[in-house]
Amino acid sequence: MALSWIFPRAYTAPPTINRDGAYSYFDGALLHYDVEHTSDRYVSRTIFKAGNKYTGNGREGIAVPPYHYHPYQDEHFEVRNGTFCYIVNGKQGSLQKGESIMSPAGDRHTFWCPADATEDLEVVVTASGPNGPG
Repeated sequence: MALSWIFPRAYTAPPTINRDGAYSYFDGALLHYDVEHTSDRYVSRTIFKAGNKYTGNGREGIAVPPYHYHPYQDEHFEVRNGTFCYIVNGKQGSLQKGESIMSPAGDRHTFWCPADATEDLEVVVTASGPNGPG
């Protein structure tokens, strides 16, 4: 908190849980489903609403994960719908429905729904790795 004045964070309301079990953020603009959780694997399904200022505003959207890495876990992204834009180790690209990409442990990465998207982005994320919790 000591550096919060240097790196201010926008307030985000806590999620609600929809009837279908999704964690709902930004009034439903971002939906997150827990699919599977074991000791060495976590699978989630996330939907980013296209055109929304929080989730569909390209890399500038507030719901975009920061550029980060996982020291022990591989992360696999499978696009179920829409366009998935990403940066992995400084290399930018995009994927369409049916395509996937792996970010091995230690690779820096982030992803987002492009600002000009006309379809919601639906992505299944699998984080796995036997070497540790994260």
